[in-house]
Amino acid sequence: MMLKLAEKLTGKGIEDCVLQYHIARGNKNDLLSKIKVREAAISHPSYREQDKVLQDMYKEMSEARAAVAIAEAALEKAKAEQTGLISLVGLLSASIQSGKETSEIEAAIAKIIDLDPGSLPKEKEEAQEGTKSQPSSHGTETQGDEMESKVFKVLETRPGKSEGTVRAYCEARDGSKHAVFAKNGNGKKLLESIDKLVFVKYRPGNKGLIAFAVEILNS
Repeated sequence: MMLKLAEKLTGKGIEDCVLQYHIARGNKNDLLSKIKVREAAISHPSYREQDKVLQDMYKEMSEARAAVAIAEAALEKAKAEQTGLISLVGLLSASIQSGKETSEIEAAIAKIIDLDPGSLPKEKEEAQEGTKSQPSSHGTETQGDEMESKVFKVLETRPGKSEGTVRAYCEARDGSKHAVFAKNGNGKKLLESIDKLVFVKYRPGNKGLIAFAVEILNS
């Protein structure tokens, strides 16, 4: 769940899918070897039909083949997502440089890396819940429940009023300036992103934008 954009761009998700695919294939091949040994020990077909152990192996083989097919499909999906994401990030950077509208591209990127409230890591879910009922740790309250996303250039950063909070002064593509508040891993990303572009999933607060997900777009 963490560092989704970086993981997808560097193939981390594909590596996981490759591992699962090879595990599934290995399980199937091991089972096939056991079946062949059992069949060799029971030469007559009618006896094989009556052998409960062998029949259970046949059923298990059907499940093993299905697991291989599912793992292979997941691998192909991960490869396609990585290819699409690389193209979208390149298009996003080019569009920002040329001053074109990028909201649709940003939405497509967010969809691929699954940046939505339902997929936030536990610490982000807790932060989200806290902002609904009380002021956040950096002195802002969220205004409404709508999550928004935007690309910013980080101009400068400084510590927030509460421990672990980072306040970043950022510029949107339309030239508007915003204070973006973030904690933990998201705050660390802002600290590392001065003069860089970041993709931020946020909710507006009274004193700035409250970041729930931050991904660095260029290095």
